[in-house]
Amino acid sequence: MLVVGILLSYNLTGSKSRGESILFVPSPNIFNVNDNSRFELYFSSPWLYHTNPESSKLLDSYTAITSGDWNTPSTWGGVVPTVNDDVTIPTGVTITVNTPSFCNNIVINGTLSITGNNRLQVNGNWENYGTFTPGTNGTIEFAGSSNISINGNTNFEELIINKGNLNNTITINGTSTITSGGSLAFNSGRIIIPPAGSFSINPSNGITIPALADIEVTGGTLNTGHFTITNEGLIRISSGTAIFGTNSGNSVHTQGKGAFIVNGGSVNIAGRLESSAAGILNPPNVPSGISISDGTVTLCTVGNGLNNTGSLNITSNGDFSFTGGTIIFQQPSTASTELDLGLISGSGNKSITGGTFQFGNGATPPNSYFNISTEIPLYNVTTSNNANIELSKNLLVTNQLTFNGSSRLFLNGFSIRIPVSGTGNYNFPLSDKMGSPIPLSVNFTGGSFNSNAYIELKTIDNKHPNNANTSKYLNRYWNLTMSGITNPAYTINATFAPQDLINTPTRLVTAEYTTSWTKINNANLAGNTITFNENSNNLFFSALEEPTITITNPEPVEICSAAQITLTTSSTADPPATYL
Repeated sequence: MLVVGILLSYNLTGSKSRGESILFVPSPNIFNVNDNSRFELYFSSPWLYHTNPESSKLLDSYTAITSGDWNTPSTWGGVVPTVNDDVTIPTGVTITVNTPSFCNNIVINGTLSITGNNRLQVNGNWENYGTFTPGTNGTIEFAGSSNISINGNTNFEELIINKGNLNNTITINGTSTITSGGSLAFNSGRIIIPPAGSFSINPSNGITIPALADIEVTGGTLNTGHFTITNEGLIRISSGTAIFGTNSGNSVHTQGKGAFIVNGGSVNIAGRLESSAAGILNPPNVPSGISISDGTVTLCTVGNGLNNTGSLNITSNGDFSFTGGTIIFQQPSTASTELDLGLISGSGNKSITGGTFQFGNGATPPNSYFNISTEIPLYNVTTSNNANIELSKNLLVTNQLTFNGSSRLFLNGFSIRIPVSGTGNYNFPLSDKMGSPIPLSVNFTGGSFNSNAYIELKTIDNKHPNNANTSKYLNRYWNLTMSGITNPAYTINATFAPQDLINTPTRLVTAEYTTSWTKINNANLAGNTITFNENSNNLFFSALEEPTITITNPEPVEICSAAQITLTTSSTADPPATYL
């Protein structure tokens, strides 16, 4: 190819000035440069260039030579940048976007401002080491199909992300913030926040993450403001910190085929983590719903006031997998019908094979009660030193139940089932509805225990239905059931509250009920504690007011063998005794 002209210079950076022209060389080997270089020849003649046929497109680079409007050609030396062009705003130069504008990569060392409702579409990297002033409605749109990065520190006002699909990524390496008066329209693409990155979304209006959108925290920090996120795409935290919401009720609700995945790191949610999602999110072919395998997820850090909705709430058709890590409930529900953990069985796949549900932490108010309503067995359950648990359904713990400090468990008429592995003491730090402690322990001294052995305990703050006492009685009974234990031998220590004694009974005896009451002869009732040895696999027991018979003859009576005498007696019994 013959080119007629005067060669002025060559430049590997791509910057060009007014009056110059470019020749794109078909093969860089002519100039002995590597295949990744773009070699430019400058001519004083009108622009003349030839492109490499193997290239899909060629990008020009423009450096602003003076302050001015983006769409004024003289700002850039004669040509306005287009969607395929890289631009640089040097130090001391101010560029104003006052009409819709476009570029590929952009480097801001000077000042970039947007007036009115105008938009700058960026199809490549964003590097801001100067000043960006978006005004009150200025919009930056990240578009195109290439993987790009956001570098430097930037406050965005209106941000739109249209990257097409989950294969096209935006990596936030610096500190990016959407201001409280702005908005985020996240339509498609994958946001990655690595260790060096921080992304804060501060508007007060909620956002939706659609099926083709993904936020991944891989070591950096994600902060969201006073709003709820509707997640129909993917939110994944593998390391770093994600903080969702600032006010009571700010929540993350995963629905449709959406997925919320925690593989590590720290997650804090001001209000609730909810899910009705089920199935497979494809792409990227991950399970829908909530999946937690590691890390720490702290819920209700500020508050939850929604009736009948848990701070962790999985609907009947929602999927939930918990295999590792810790889920912490920080503040108890303040709703009139409170609920903190709500897991409803149904069509959704729910699997809890590991991890720990922790109720309370150092920020929990003293003597808080957390309400659990789950139809799904829990693996590990623990409490902080002064947090209590209240049941709204029977609770089955498959591995370990741990109460720390003065924590209590209010069964509320439901039962608690825990595994037993062998002989030893198993404690239930129970309380009644008034908060009074009524602990019970089962100390196994013998028996054969299989791998699925368990004990299940229920206590009712009412008189046993077959207790005939009517005026003075104990207003409580217990039911202990066990399975997988052959020839059990154990000791029961059960405490009742002073208010369980109705009209101050004074002659209580411990008895067990099968088809009728049988006195437990080895039982000791001292104060408000009943202690006895037992070997039954299914035990109902309580304390009954025992009748007395008093001989009232005024004079001593001599009783001889085979003689008949008459004794005068009185009886005290509830209900009244019948004489035969």
